[in-house]
Amino acid sequence: MSPTLTTLRTVGSGAPRGVGPAGLREPTRSLLRHRLIDLERRLVDMAETITTRLCDGAAAAEPAAPRPDAVVLGEVRAALARFETGRYGHCVECGAPIEPARLIERPQAGRCEDCEHEHAQHAGRAACS
Repeated sequence: MSPTLTTLRTVGSGAPRGVGPAGLREPTRSLLRHRLIDLERRLVDMAETITTRLCDGAAAAEPAAPRPDAVVLGEVRAALARFETGRYGHCVECGAPIEPARLIERPQAGRCEDCEHEHAQHAGRAACS
């Protein structure tokens, strides 16, 4: 059985090591690994479906939008890499600890709320130029 958000909430009352009690470190790492496996499986399935459609001549006239799963896959891989370097739970922009509630809600989060908000605003401005 793969870990769930409920599992994370019941194991400890804080965030993974580096920001709170160590009791969530392994469940969080396990959850991220399971998400990685699931996302990779979904992407393989999507690739096979696209290949089948292309071979059958049923390709869409317009290119597909970027897949949200591909973005999440990258975030999960990056979070696991931060575990290995001891930087998990700290913002990749400012280095401050990421809020424990944020890590419980979204274990692959790489930015604190302030930096995430600033990043989103910058991305929005870049898209409009």
